[in-house]
Amino acid sequence: AKKFYTSIFETLRPHVRAIKRIFLNCSLQGLVGNTQAGELTKTQFFRFLKEVGVVETSTKPLKNARLMKPADSDLLYQRANMTNLEGGRRSSVAEFSADAAEDGVVAMLGEGALEEEDDDVGGDGGTNGMVLHEFVSALIRLAWTAYSNQGGGIGPRLTSLIEKALLPRCAHMVSMEDSFDETWVSRRVQAVTRYYIPAIVKIFAHFAAADKSITGDAGQMSLPELVYMFKAGSMLDDQLTPLQMTSIFTRINAMSFEKGGDEDAQELDETEFVELLGRACNIKIPESNRHGEPFEHTWQSFLQLIFIPTYNKLIKQGKTTMK
Repeated sequence: AKKFYTSIFETLRPHVRAIKRIFLNCSLQGLVGNTQAGELTKTQFFRFLKEVGVVETSTKPLKNARLMKPADSDLLYQRANMTNLEGGRRSSVAEFSADAAEDGVVAMLGEGALEEEDDDVGGDGGTNGMVLHEFVSALIRLAWTAYSNQGGGIGPRLTSLIEKALLPRCAHMVSMEDSFDETWVSRRVQAVTRYYIPAIVKIFAHFAAADKSITGDAGQMSLPELVYMFKAGSMLDDQLTPLQMTSIFTRINAMSFEKGGDEDAQELDETEFVELLGRACNIKIPESNRHGEPFEHTWQSFLQLIFIPTYNKLIKQGKTTMK
């Protein structure tokens, strides 16, 4: 068993950050109802399996891998998400190995490397939510079966899953940093931002309460409220689409959650909203349309001439509530 744990530890250790980012991004996709960021529903988990190409219904199924049937996907979710494993002899080496990982591998990764906060008493997300260590357990089970044709122990199989499926198919989830990061934190851009913060925050407060059906914190903006706000102000177009807005929303929440500065990865606070607005401006008015002007000039013009006047007018008209 020790050799098994060590093999998994050595395989996962270089990819801990990537796995955490993939997990969190998947948990933020299509949030509905009481779904929590940091937990995967069965639907979200199935979407992940299709995206990495390990199920028969995948658009681009993996080659040289044993593909799963829908029923197998459901069983994988159930087994990884079990709170208490029943006693008795396990039916296969794969089941023994994965169950052992559930109990011991996370502890070996240790020191917070793959830990998360859970709202449920048992600390495992309950039966309706897969948390991070259960996701890791599912990856171990998946690697064992998907690459059973190559033989060998769990280490080589897990390596194949990570290098041939996980990292290539989820690269957009792993590489959250982009060229705009440096621009956004530059001194001049932040100077413009600080000047207009009072006006932005005032507008944010009105539209963060747009959805009256939500009983949560009025100082937080949900994705539906954000989309409503941008549609109401005619901010969405061919340059800035609803899909791009959702992508920015997910990215900012994932980065904040990863850094430990975000208690609610399903909504935006004021600081996150301001960054989202900056990124939206960068997409809506791309560098190719700025005639050589630096972003701080574009950012100031966008706020002063477009964003603030548009939304102050909507506030005066009382158009801040979703219907």
